[in-house]
Amino acid sequence: MIYTACFFAPDDHVGGEGHIYSIANSQPHRNPLLPRLPLFRPGYLLDEYKSGEIDWTEYRHRYEQKKLYGQADEIRAWIFTLRWEGDVTLCCWERDPAQCHRKWAAEFLRELGQSVTIR
Repeated sequence: MIYTACFFAPDDHVGGEGHIYSIANSQPHRNPLLPRLPLFRPGYLLDEYKSGEIDWTEYRHRYEQKKLYGQADEIRAWIFTLRWEGDVTLCCWERDPAQCHRKWAAEFLRELGQSVTIR
């Protein structure tokens, strides 16, 4: 099972045998050793959105095209490794998933047949 959650909502993270990954460009100082999963990081697209160069709709479009569909083979390969990792949580900064790229990543993973809970 794949979950998405905010860094600041530890009750929403998998526990026990599960793994937690950062899919953000940066992560909280309190947990600098959290493994990063660059496949889903927004990279420069987030900077373009924050600077006003692109709006929310364009940010989503570019993220989906470049980061998700543009890396679909790599994402499928990562999914294959989940057989050995167990449950995972993909974490980012925004508390509201509607305001975060992790929702788009989750929707894409569902398209690829994965069971994903957005928190």
